[in-house]
Amino acid sequence: MNQSLPKNKTKSNANYDSFFIAGIGASAGGLEAITELFDNVNPDIDCAFVIIQHLSPDYISLMPELLASHTKIPILVGEEDMMVRPSHIYLIPRKKNMTIEDGRLKLRDKDKHHNPNMTIDIFFNSLAEYKKDKAIAIILSGTGSDGTKGLQTIKNNGGYTIVQDPLSSKFDGMPLSAINGGFADVVLSPELIPEEIINYIEQTPQEKSTLLALSETEESALIDILTLIKVKTGNDFLAYKRPTIVRRISRRMGFKDVKSLKDYKVYLAENPDEVGALAREFLIGVTKFFRDVPAFDFLGKKVIPEIINAKEDGEILKIWVAGCSTGEEVYSIAILIYEYLQFIGRNIEVKIFATDLEKEAIEKAGKGIYSNKSVFEIENKEYLKYFEKIGDDFIIVPNIRKLIIFAQHDLIKDAPFSKMDLVSCRNLLIYFGPELQKKAFSKFHFSLRLGGYLFLGSSENIGSFSSVFTEINKKWKIYKSEKAYVPPSLENYLPYTVNYKAETERIRTINSTEVNNYSELFTNGIIDKYGYAAIFVNENFEVVHAMGNFSQYMHLPEKTLDFNLLKMVPEDLSIILASTIRKCFKKNQRVIMNPCRIGEGDNKKIIDLTIQPSLDKKKNRPN
Repeated sequence: MNQSLPKNKTKSNANYDSFFIAGIGASAGGLEAITELFDNVNPDIDCAFVIIQHLSPDYISLMPELLASHTKIPILVGEEDMMVRPSHIYLIPRKKNMTIEDGRLKLRDKDKHHNPNMTIDIFFNSLAEYKKDKAIAIILSGTGSDGTKGLQTIKNNGGYTIVQDPLSSKFDGMPLSAINGGFADVVLSPELIPEEIINYIEQTPQEKSTLLALSETEESALIDILTLIKVKTGNDFLAYKRPTIVRRISRRMGFKDVKSLKDYKVYLAENPDEVGALAREFLIGVTKFFRDVPAFDFLGKKVIPEIINAKEDGEILKIWVAGCSTGEEVYSIAILIYEYLQFIGRNIEVKIFATDLEKEAIEKAGKGIYSNKSVFEIENKEYLKYFEKIGDDFIIVPNIRKLIIFAQHDLIKDAPFSKMDLVSCRNLLIYFGPELQKKAFSKFHFSLRLGGYLFLGSSENIGSFSSVFTEINKKWKIYKSEKAYVPPSLENYLPYTVNYKAETERIRTINSTEVNNYSELFTNGIIDKYGYAAIFVNENFEVVHAMGNFSQYMHLPEKTLDFNLLKMVPEDLSIILASTIRKCFKKNQRVIMNPCRIGEGDNKKIIDLTIQPSLDKKKNRPN
């Protein structure tokens, strides 16, 4: 069947092959997701859509009729040699596999004995070959793993991949397979996907080029950019997942009309405010009150009662919410705790530590002021009693606010909390690379008391730590700590990043500030003395970094969130450290105390204590 070009072809279609094609893979439960997606698609979009849905050979699909009530875009069932046009939707016929070659659909009979069904992979592979960076692959609700390999092929050929948020899907097998494979550029609910498609289509060629495999020169520029952020903000993003980092750099480049990573590196050096803006771009958080209602229902009905009922009078309930963003999640947890305490008539002390790397997010969370829209999105209207009207917005009531201590905190670098009953870290680890995830889980395990609970996002997995956690709820990723924390070997605490001193030498021409070189301090000051822990402080005794088995010497205070070292160590060690650190700062020389006796009775320890000044002789503090 030959088809002429559409009469309403836009200027962007001067070259007919220039438009984008989005392949949509769906299986069980996919109809609802597909209709939600097309409810939000502009009919004039410069993109064609090909829907590949698993269909039973005997099933008469009503998709054309059902979908027609959700979009004005023309809908066609695919035929052999049918030319694909922009602003059209094409459906796979039953009993067929479908591919695309030179802009035309190709149909093949399904192998009756072929199992499992990989219809989506088959189409995605052909789309990747034909459209390269103008291919968009979308995975919606479905069982199994069809589409995962196809997404990988799309990415390898420069295309873009979108996966439905498993929380919004009736069947999460296909979305989770794609996410766990690491092939999802973004994870969104169906109604948000059209906007993301538009964003991708409207990117410039220069922006898209940064999303492909980086050349040696581009890789070098990327390392320079991340090192510059480390210098200026103290935030280290080198071990974050590369696709997220590169895409968000690309976004900032587009805003500033910068064409290459090399040029953007120079732009950052000349515009310090842009460095902060880029760092904030990396830290963008997506959160809402009681996000994933069934997960919070389980937490409120099962986990929190078990924790509270096990508490004796006088004991403190302690919770850590890591990566709390603007606070909606931690306030949701606080409301559940308060509700249960009111229900059983107990009045135990509650301490919820809410932390995030981004200063602006913590400040907003601490104020507890939220828009009318975000509050009225709460499904259980009974919870609205915990908000008071303030102008056009709402503020959290004091009874809930007083349960929470907010603080800026680096999950990877800063000292962990201890003896927690619950640690919640949802939808942050998906941005971490494998090494960062391992470090984060190690800190969570240390932070939890034996029998404490870990609450993750639905797309996150416990990985190699399954041996120390028992799965309580598979769908909502709630785990229980069943084995006591055993400190890892010293090697596990060595820095995970590149050698920042070497990298700084390479970019000295664009920034003269020396990079924090904790690795060198650690090597010269601690390993040389055969020690097993290193704690770095500034002139105010505030902990700025820690390595090794430091947890046996220091813990966060019970009552307040304070990173002053002298308040985090036992009193006798605090006295010793106060005098020796001051001496070290004053004379700018190493102070050694061997042996140093701390503790009493059965808790008595003998340690070697070395206080070493900064390598920068102009400053009495670590670089």
